[in-house]
Amino acid sequence: MVATRLLGTEIEVDARLDSDASWSVSTPDDPLRSQVVSARFRPEEADRRIAEIVAAYDAVPTAHMWWVAPFHTPADLGVHLEAAQVYPVGEAPAMALDLRALVEPPAPAGLEIRPVTDRHGVLDYLTVLRADPMVPGVPPLYSDESVPLVLDRAEAEMAAAPTPTRYVGWLDGRPVATVRLSLAGGAAGIYNVDTLPDARGRGIGAAIRAAPLLAARALGYRIGTLQSSGLGFGVYRRLGFTEQFRYALYVHVPGGARFGSG
Repeated sequence: MVATRLLGTEIEVDARLDSDASWSVSTPDDPLRSQVVSARFRPEEADRRIAEIVAAYDAVPTAHMWWVAPFHTPADLGVHLEAAQVYPVGEAPAMALDLRALVEPPAPAGLEIRPVTDRHGVLDYLTVLRADPMVPGVPPLYSDESVPLVLDRAEAEMAAAPTPTRYVGWLDGRPVATVRLSLAGGAAGIYNVDTLPDARGRGIGAAIRAAPLLAARALGYRIGTLQSSGLGFGVYRRLGFTEQFRYALYVHVPGGARFGSG
């Protein structure tokens, strides 16, 4: 996760790989790319280190997210975060799959899954992700400002990647689903899995999720990983993924308001 979320991002971020924490600072008002993905603080230093990191984000200023795993320290990290006005917002199951066990699901009638191999394909991918409503209070994942940055970085990535890393599902002549593959960290991780609301319930999600995993398996990768939403959890279970643990998600908004409360 550190490799993908900090070093394999679609937009360049300022990655901070400290001895006791891994975190990144992105553009203003971007809690989805400004994030702490690993923290291993000594109990006596936790409050000081959390305050230092929160202050760095407030100086931008940008909201930011903490991914808290059961093996992060101290054991009561969440208590320390709330004391620093970093508040819980939910959970995300971390799941894994032995790719040798992956069975390709049947594709729904009329669905075409296209690997993204050029700039036009990246725009189709972004069209879906920008059209799907975000959680209230969360800034757009792909703002007008970020789109050209994603396009430029994607072109460089496509030239170097051993397999396409983005896929778009087309139905009835329009893009309706997306997935992104990360081959960082020795595993095949999938991200940005989305199906537009009016296309859900037809098996499109399962089909497009499987496409990059099958490509990774063909390259010799053995393990597939992801962090699931509640909406996708059942789909991943049917594909063979099993839950390894759960991240607790925390968010800090500059000024200390609870996330989504204004």
